[in-house]
Amino acid sequence: MSSILAEFLQQFFTFLFTAIAVVFLGGKLAWVLVFFLPFIVYSAGKIGRRVRHTTRTGQDKLADIQNILQETITGTAL
Repeated sequence: MSSILAEFLQQFFTFLFTAIAVVFLGGKLAWVLVFFLPFIVYSAGKIGRRVRHTTRTGQDKLADIQNILQETITGTAL
């Protein structure tokens, strides 16, 4: 858990400092990025939730298949 938190913080601060540098160095076009950033973050969160749900469903199905295979191999299938 600590390595995931450290990675998240590193990525977050890298993004934050890069965005600040772009705003200060890029001028007017950078403000377009700042304007659309909430929409991008919202969309990424929504897509992330959908991907997590799909991945979890796939892992559950794979676990069911592995259980059936385990029972078949050991001869304990009902």
